[in-house]
Amino acid sequence: MRVDFVGHATLLLRMGGLSLLTDPWWSGPAYRGQWYPYPLPVPERYDLSTLDAVYISHAHEDHLHPGTLRELLKIAPDVEAIIPLRYDTQMRDYLRRLGVKRSRELLSGTSCVLRKGDQSARLTIMTNMDDSLLVVEDQTTGEVLVNANDALHASRRDVITEYCRILRARFPAIDYLFCGFGGASYFPNCIHVPGKDDAAVARAREKFFLDNFALVARLLRPRMAFPFAAHFILPDDRTWWISRSRLQMEPPAETVRRLVPEVPTYDLHPGDYVENGRLHTSSDTDYVAPESARVAVLRRYSPNQEREPLNDVAFATLLEDIRHAVARPGAENLHAIIRLWDYPARAIEIEIQNGSACVSAIDPHSIEAADAEVVVETRSDLVNSTIRSPFGRDLISIGYGAQVHLRSREEMARAPHERLLNVLAPAQPRWRQRLRKTPLRTLGFVVGDPGMRLDLFSRLGQRVRGEEVDEPA
Repeated sequence: MRVDFVGHATLLLRMGGLSLLTDPWWSGPAYRGQWYPYPLPVPERYDLSTLDAVYISHAHEDHLHPGTLRELLKIAPDVEAIIPLRYDTQMRDYLRRLGVKRSRELLSGTSCVLRKGDQSARLTIMTNMDDSLLVVEDQTTGEVLVNANDALHASRRDVITEYCRILRARFPAIDYLFCGFGGASYFPNCIHVPGKDDAAVARAREKFFLDNFALVARLLRPRMAFPFAAHFILPDDRTWWISRSRLQMEPPAETVRRLVPEVPTYDLHPGDYVENGRLHTSSDTDYVAPESARVAVLRRYSPNQEREPLNDVAFATLLEDIRHAVARPGAENLHAIIRLWDYPARAIEIEIQNGSACVSAIDPHSIEAADAEVVVETRSDLVNSTIRSPFGRDLISIGYGAQVHLRSREEMARAPHERLLNVLAPAQPRWRQRLRKTPLRTLGFVVGDPGMRLDLFSRLGQRVRGEEVDEPA
């Protein structure tokens, strides 16, 4: 097995003549120009025309990137997508709209075999809520690779421990571990409250992710471990401080080696590859040169930093769209204000009380007097996509698409910013609705997902103890 690191969460696995690509992202930014891959990916080094399959771990745009998939399909039009089976078919349907002709959904814990000539590889998927991980077994050499991407490092430690227990029982000798180590921290990095030290909290969040990576490595005891899937930067002026802080930290493998010295852990750069238990390096990219990183991605992708401001007609249309969105039944009580960076002349006030909703344009100078639970600063196109797109809320909640201001630390627990997203985003069915609509898929998803089982058992325990429990979304 040869494993090439293309960039971010993109790996190219080659087992004889059989090839598998994971989570391809290299063709432009993600989340409407907010995330950029860095160090820069190197897809041009590889012949992908004979690619057999592509694994998409989950629907976040840095893993399911439409521009890159369209580009890939021009090179390998018949490539098969391997995806986790979920309670709905959104991901499969989205891939079909992008032009993917063949998709294979795997229920959590189940496997399929890829074959080409006399070469074969067994693929096993495990889901963790909306994420998934992949285990690849080269059936010629016996090598085992675990690609955990985003599925473990952001979870609770009991969840991580349970997944690693299952993996170790099923795959006792793991050669290569690829696992995420940080990055997607809209919460807490873009949540601002009086007295919060944003930089200190951001560093603590990154340490939490690295500690979890170390826990995964300690429990799985792979032959080699590689932090990956957090290789991106945020060049926008409002979020650049986050990337600068991350790039100034010591390389992740150095931290992990101190925490888990018994597991050989290595940093990767695009173009590096692993084969026969050895890492072959081919890059001297410097992780700790923040301004150079910013210049490099802007030079490569030439983003249009000067966006056209919103005009009055478009603002009025957006206001009506928000009115329709908040009129959905079941909206929770909320008092929120949206400030648009591309339309500073007016702000949008949303008040929902006992099922009655009011949306109005207000003078930005009256925001402080309004004393809303939450003030959200963002762009109009991100609000539009949140309302209209199945994965639109990811632009704000994962993609760092908003700056959120809460009145106090106490407001954090009430999460008005999440209630606002729930109001704006297309309604996701609750569990009872999912069971009625797709009973077999939903039951299979719940039963096969260890994280879901832990969550349901926890909720059951709360009910037994007489505690108030929200229905899982």
